[in-house]
Amino acid sequence: MPIIKTEHLNYEYSSGSVFHKTAISDINIEIEQGEFVALIGHTGSGKSTLIKHLNGLLKPTSGKVFIEGQDIWSDPKNLRKYRFMVGMVFQYPEYQLFEETVYKDIAYGPMNIGIPESEINERVMKSISFVGLDKTILSKSPFDLSGGEKRRAAIAGVVAMNPKVLILDEPTAGLDPLGRDRILREINEYHRNNNVSIILVSHNMEDVANYADKILVMNDTKIVLNGSVSDVYCHAKKLKEIGLSIPQIMEICLGLNERGIPIDPLTTSVEDAVHQIIDLFKLKEKDGQKC
Repeated sequence: MPIIKTEHLNYEYSSGSVFHKTAISDINIEIEQGEFVALIGHTGSGKSTLIKHLNGLLKPTSGKVFIEGQDIWSDPKNLRKYRFMVGMVFQYPEYQLFEETVYKDIAYGPMNIGIPESEINERVMKSISFVGLDKTILSKSPFDLSGGEKRRAAIAGVVAMNPKVLILDEPTAGLDPLGRDRILREINEYHRNNNVSIILVSHNMEDVANYADKILVMNDTKIVLNGSVSDVYCHAKKLKEIGLSIPQIMEICLGLNERGIPIDPLTTSVEDAVHQIIDLFKLKEKDGQKC
């Protein structure tokens, strides 16, 4: 049974008014426990609206959202439970910080789901360690932290609730390359160690190729591609037509393949491409050919 499932999900803003706009149309997806799913699409395609439905922040105009097989809107009194099961880290999550100290900010979620105080402290310490922050910052105001520290503290606050699904909307936006890589490595480690389902909204095709098991592609309010990384990236032409790119290394390998060099055109990692090229050189040297 999938951890999250949607059936014919539709949402309209300002329905019935002159400002009416369809945001998502007939969305049917399934996300399994422990999957790392990337959600990609150009600005305005419907990504943010879709993820807000997955923990009940928005109510569908029509269609259904299921968490562990339960329709989350069948009894609105249970929505709070589902919102803690599906943790959401918004774009620029530092804007989620509001408490007097970093400790109180991270502890806020666990406290509100009735976790005992002794366990709250354990969760705070574990989550702060996970995101790579020193415990000495726990007594500081979150507004005294650097940009990268704020980002990691906000993620720690969601992680401390031990959600079964973690949704991250462009969590590395605005960070330098080192900060981006560190947060993505930490998210990936959290995914591996806890069997948590991850839904990552991203515009970075290299990051998607490096971390995701599956990709959902949105365009014009709909899911237009849904499959493994290689299954989706093999539609490079379609991705470009809707304004998306493919990893740079894949562009290179596609070009080499089109010129008759036998390299896998769906290669998505630099390391894999290097190994293939070295093997080709060795093969030519073995056959006595000049490279």
